[in-house]
Amino acid sequence: MPFFSHSRPGLLLFVFCLLINTAQAKSLPENGLLARLHALAARARLNLIVNAPDHIPGDFKPSESQNDIEQLLAIADAADCTADQAGSVWLITARERQIFQNSSGWKLFYPSYGPAESLLAHRDDSHGNETRVFMAPSVNACIISGEHRRSAAAVKNLRSLEKPAVPAELHLDIAAGNSPQQASISLQLLTNTEFFLGLAGPEFEPIVATCSLACDASGSFSLAIDNAGKNLHSQSLHGAQQQNPLILKSNDGAVTINWTARLIRPFPQKTAETDSTASGRDRLKTAMSQPDSTASMHLALPDEPFDEILGRIAASESCNLAIDRALSGNLSVFFFGSDLYFEEQFNLIARSVGGSVRKIGNTWLVAPENRFFDTFEFGYNITKRLQYADSEAVAATLKACLADLKAPASCRVAADKAINAIILAGSPDIIDSLGKLLFELDRPPVLFDSRLSLRSDSGDFSETFGINTGRVSSRQIELRDVAAAIELLPVSFPHLTGPGLKAQTSLKLKSGLELKLVFWSELPESDSRPLLSFKSSSSASLFLSGSRSDLQFEDHRYFPHESEDCKDNETDDAFESAF
Repeated sequence: MPFFSHSRPGLLLFVFCLLINTAQAKSLPENGLLARLHALAARARLNLIVNAPDHIPGDFKPSESQNDIEQLLAIADAADCTADQAGSVWLITARERQIFQNSSGWKLFYPSYGPAESLLAHRDDSHGNETRVFMAPSVNACIISGEHRRSAAAVKNLRSLEKPAVPAELHLDIAAGNSPQQASISLQLLTNTEFFLGLAGPEFEPIVATCSLACDASGSFSLAIDNAGKNLHSQSLHGAQQQNPLILKSNDGAVTINWTARLIRPFPQKTAETDSTASGRDRLKTAMSQPDSTASMHLALPDEPFDEILGRIAASESCNLAIDRALSGNLSVFFFGSDLYFEEQFNLIARSVGGSVRKIGNTWLVAPENRFFDTFEFGYNITKRLQYADSEAVAATLKACLADLKAPASCRVAADKAINAIILAGSPDIIDSLGKLLFELDRPPVLFDSRLSLRSDSGDFSETFGINTGRVSSRQIELRDVAAAIELLPVSFPHLTGPGLKAQTSLKLKSGLELKLVFWSELPESDSRPLLSFKSSSSASLFLSGSRSDLQFEDHRYFPHESEDCKDNETDDAFESAF
């Protein structure tokens, strides 16, 4: 039987022709939950959807030092509610009624001072399963999912871990126990980041270690090496010619590492402008304290049946509305902010009571998700062409997120490399949230003209090519006395003039020594000094430089209804979503 059949007893059909732009709140109990939220929404120009009983401890008072968002979170917490942000709307839900899935609340955190992976390696996991943090390597971002208060705490923790990553030069002299074999390594890298060191050879005890070079504002360097679970630390002041050596003990003796380090540029001074935590908090206070005079819609409906609320919104847009009787319940909406579209209102209000939305022509259908699947007998599929990002890399990021959230059964992700597209199939709620995440990940790259050179005792190799931020570039080079494999991933760092560069290199000398390094560096503007130098009985030096290309992608804007996305079902626009 068709879903929209007039004979289906479980369906209500609303047809509204009136235009209702405003509605006023009815009288509310003083100092109740709804009264507090209504007053806060009107003052701070917020959009709120509330699915919670109208009760809150009578003695509760938010701190006067808190800004409006902090007060909102405090009110929700006092009423035993969660507070999730979805676009321009806050959803306040009693914990026992929580239907809205945290997976819809993806947030991206962009580090200000260095690579995101360095933060994840040291982040506080005290929040347990209440938040999830994932990597988006191509845009150097952390993806955070969870209830707003918990995810906000995760962001705060990540900000506290940030340390400026500045260009430095590290020199290692390595002696292999009783063997006459020695090796010398010099590399340009970013301080306060981890790097991987692997060294093996006929007369060398293998070294497989995770290392980090730290530097603080006083110019003090420290080198830490974790070799087979044995942590070794060495520290000295900037400018010292001789550092305390690190000794790696083995069955055949010991490997001695003498090291020196120097900054390539002065250590940046921390100012109010570079303090992202303080400046961000101040901007939030300012933004929330100034009402938005451009608000396009005021709607205050406390404790109303949700179908009547949707009816008012449908009336304001002169559209038809059909609601399944399986959905019920009262909600409160306080819409005072700007940039709130009625499609967004429909979706969020329906999802607040466990429903989903489809559109056929000028009629909106609201029903439990399984009713749509049962009626139309196929899932929800969408193909999103990416303009800039690599589809396979983005698909890997999304799959990792879904796997950790144990949500792969409700959403499947695939990459179509031929057209550089992402294919999503499954629950519309998750697909819509992933669509917003895709928009963030599909950023225009910065193009750099680069020059790569490998110089050895027997000859030189040089190549000029373009590299894009967020895209991996690989090169294989063979000379008579050295073989090299290089993989480069450039990403944007706000404080660096050029891109940050994750370099994965392998150098094999004719002596049999093989070096593997994975490290973060800045893309040098010139090749006045090698990015990496490796010396033993023979030597090889890797040079890399680059500058911003004259040819750049234009920044893009997102227009959902003007996109070239393909959908599996072209019979109608019933499966239109926000993305």
